[in-house]
Amino acid sequence: MKITQHCARVYAYTRDPFKLFSLFFTPELLVSIVIVTNSYANRNHTDKKYKWKPLCVPELYIFFGCVLYMGVRHEDNVEFYWHTECNIQGLKYAILSVIGSIRWHQINRNFTIINRGDPPYQFSC
Repeated sequence: MKITQHCARVYAYTRDPFKLFSLFFTPELLVSIVIVTNSYANRNHTDKKYKWKPLCVPELYIFFGCVLYMGVRHEDNVEFYWHTECNIQGLKYAILSVIGSIRWHQINRNFTIINRGDPPYQFSC
């Protein structure tokens, strides 16, 4: 019976995708992810041409949104999401309008949820 009641509460949230997402990714968890990702990137990011810019929570939401979008609209090559092909509604992919390819790859390469023991990055965003 408890399972049914729990499912009913979760079902009430399913009408709002953001509320459903927020059940699993709380603001505290997102701040934690930002801190460990920035810490990891500061220690391991080696690209001299494109320096690491600290990740913040709003940008993490964008990154997660892109990953979910990519899961729904699958392409064989991740670079296709930044092509400038147009259809009747405009750009073929919405990702190009919210985050650039280089930044998405930077975040994807440095994303972590594990505190790897390095000094914590000071969060400011």
